[in-house]
Amino acid sequence: MKFKQTQRPRNYFSRKEQWRLLLLVMTLGLILILAEQAANPDSWNWLWGVASQENQEPESVDNRLRPEPEPEDEGLIAVELAMVGQEDEPQDPRYFPGIQPEDLKSIRDRTPHRSASWEAYVQMLGILQEHPDQDFRDWLQQRDLNYPITFSQLYDQPESYRGQLVKVKGSLRRAFKIPAPENEFGIEEYYQLWITPDPNNVIVVYALSIPQEIPLNNDQEEIVNQDEAVELVGFFFKLWAHPAAQGISITPMVLAKTMTWEPKPEAAPEESEPPSLGTMIGIICAVLSGSLIIAALAFMQGNWRSKTVRRQREAIVPEDAIDSLANVEPEPDVEEQLRRLSEQAALAESEEETL
Repeated sequence: MKFKQTQRPRNYFSRKEQWRLLLLVMTLGLILILAEQAANPDSWNWLWGVASQENQEPESVDNRLRPEPEPEDEGLIAVELAMVGQEDEPQDPRYFPGIQPEDLKSIRDRTPHRSASWEAYVQMLGILQEHPDQDFRDWLQQRDLNYPITFSQLYDQPESYRGQLVKVKGSLRRAFKIPAPENEFGIEEYYQLWITPDPNNVIVVYALSIPQEIPLNNDQEEIVNQDEAVELVGFFFKLWAHPAAQGISITPMVLAKTMTWEPKPEAAPEESEPPSLGTMIGIICAVLSGSLIIAALAFMQGNWRSKTVRRQREAIVPEDAIDSLANVEPEPDVEEQLRRLSEQAALAESEEETL
């Protein structure tokens, strides 16, 4: 007669089964993490040879001074003679009223401040002083030009933007209050502003005024590394050559009336974001792994305690003592003892009667 052999149940407290369960849990967690990463489109950019937008850095322009041949004096004299006797031409629609295109020809890029371009410089300052800032903004708005200009546009195309109104937007890094050169408009001082339209480049702006709310250092009348968001409208003058840490640097120069300022907001307390799926899976795997380890340690400790108790019992009652008790007769129970006592008493009485 054959009986079907039943399979023994798994002992989940054994080390082999615990490692097996741990491996299964970790495999499941790895699969879920890979699924989350596969759902991110940036994870597949390497397959198509596309760089991730998060890792792309803003374009950096080399603004170091480049050698430029000096024009001959005869050419400048010829230009000045040609300008003599010319009649006033109609206002060029590319320029704000008051800007004379002929005066812009004396401006040369990649040079420091020059006396030859002083007339055009003062002319722009006078126009800025005579008009409110809103007039310049309205002029750009009417011509659909009310958008921020980039550093590359001014740096690569200075001739196309010279003397024209441009809108500059960026972060205010430094500001200095400096005296203005002598001029016929009574401008005694203005501000030199260093604005970064992007992290790698800078534009210098000479503004007649700045908002009173901007915190200036009273001793040096400057602000340093404020990183405040600013916006302004002004005339692009030229590419200015000035000393810098790496030598002579070239920076676009803009002349403006004033600027608008957005104070840097106070750092708000960071809101705790819910953990991602990968973090949750990692926590679950860690908890399960810890639980399995604790269960294994508890089981091992229980076995160790049972073995210790068994050893202690064996030490108290040795095996030789147990074997020696095999030849010892057991004591009679109470009933047997009473029966024997009664027999002894009856025997004693019979002996007395005989005597």
